[in-house]
Amino acid sequence: MIQVGKWRRQITVPTVTACVDNPIIDVDQTRLPRTSAEGHIPKMALTTGGSDAMECLLRKIGIDESEFTPEAGAGRVNLYQGGAAAQVGMGMGPAAGAGAYGMGSNGALLNNGATFTPADPWWDNVDNLAKYDLVLHSCDGSNYNPNAVPPQEPNIPKSMAGRMALQQYADRGGRVFASHWHGYWFEQGTPAFKSIGTFLHRDGLPSPYDATIDQSFPKGKVFAQWMMNVGGSTTLGIVPIVQDASARLIDAAAGMNVSQRWIYASTYNPASVLFLSATTPVPGGNCGRVVITDLHVSAGGNALDTDRPRMPFPTGCLTKDLSAREKALEFMLFDIASCVQPSIK
Repeated sequence: MIQVGKWRRQITVPTVTACVDNPIIDVDQTRLPRTSAEGHIPKMALTTGGSDAMECLLRKIGIDESEFTPEAGAGRVNLYQGGAAAQVGMGMGPAAGAGAYGMGSNGALLNNGATFTPADPWWDNVDNLAKYDLVLHSCDGSNYNPNAVPPQEPNIPKSMAGRMALQQYADRGGRVFASHWHGYWFEQGTPAFKSIGTFLHRDGLPSPYDATIDQSFPKGKVFAQWMMNVGGSTTLGIVPIVQDASARLIDAAAGMNVSQRWIYASTYNPASVLFLSATTPVPGGNCGRVVITDLHVSAGGNALDTDRPRMPFPTGCLTKDLSAREKALEFMLFDIASCVQPSIK
């Protein structure tokens, strides 16, 4: 049995010799399932975005394309229309604006023409979220600025009902991953969610940038060593970041039994937090888990070697190898999908 949280695959070893090691030489026998036919894959909801393409990351870590479907389909990854479709026209070929390529948007359709349910207002109802083990929000490119006069709200509405629903989902044991501008769910969320960090908008990081892994807690040390093992780091504790997020949103994690910093920009004062997690209910819970990243994890910019979040899936998934920041998210993805410990550390 190969299992990580709700990822589970069972294989049969044809011959077992008693009282000695029985090594499995075929590495394909020791991986997690690619399809539901091979085992159990957590049920995931993924809202597509205009500035990130986390669906491409899930494909690259091994989930078969057949598992990506609209909510009415049988796939274990259900795609919902996020920010891209609301901001990009149906033009042909390269268009003005970051990442605006192709005919249509992966915020609207699959290659076979199947359309997605709009994320707004789907995410306003906790019963909709409760159908899933994990909810992932790709950065929708819908920037907001609560410090502006008047405050600048995101182009893609995130109602207070939706913000309350997300907390209720997490408090019941749900797992949430929010990319970049989806920090809004927390910065402008319920009092409990607001408390997990100090939010203040600052200029984005230079690209490339060497970010630092927080190794002050046991899992941070494991994470740093894992990044070395998989080639995400060449120096222990350093993650090279190459992407184009225009703003940093989180100055600090709350610490204690509220939230944990995983990756941060150590050359800044204050040292902006790039990956933050919290267990729910906040504070001190051990039921659900939320993760916020200040980065575009799987896309960014107009370079030809980046995934294109505004193209139909999987046409926009142009890269095959995992970037360093994608390897960091892969670790976090399996970590939050596993059993929640009594302490975030």
